[in-house]
Amino acid sequence: MKKVIGLMLGMALACSAAAAPKGEAPMNVKKSFAQQLSTIRQQLDDGKTYSELSAENRSKVEAALSRMATVLNAHPDVDTLREEDKVVLFNDQETVNSLLSKASSDSRLICRREAVIGSLRTTTQCKTVAERRRDNEDAQELMRRNPTGKYD
Repeated sequence: MKKVIGLMLGMALACSAAAAPKGEAPMNVKKSFAQQLSTIRQQLDDGKTYSELSAENRSKVEAALSRMATVLNAHPDVDTLREEDKVVLFNDQETVNSLLSKASSDSRLICRREAVIGSLRTTTQCKTVAERRRDNEDAQELMRRNPTGKYD
């Protein structure tokens, strides 16, 4: 049984190696990064995609993107980068990815249909994830400040 599985695995590897494309051109990292950079900057400026990104995080993203562009423009090929530059580039990329993905998820719109009290008519209320979180935090803060039941 083990021989049959080993033989089938060997045949599968041989077939996949034969089907692999030969002489494929290496990916142009600079061109790909330039396209991604322009897309990210357009999305930052449109006011919709990353609307929940704070000014501090926006400046962090811009600074990281600028550092990445500087490193990639200074070297003709990624393979020629020093190890320290690769680490800096990777860290900047992780910073940008984490901040933008969090801002994108915070900008997601959630809609709820609620019935008005004393009526059968429903209304739709839509808020972003960040707005819902802020409302929740404000309500908790109000309850914490006024434990006796005297509300503003």
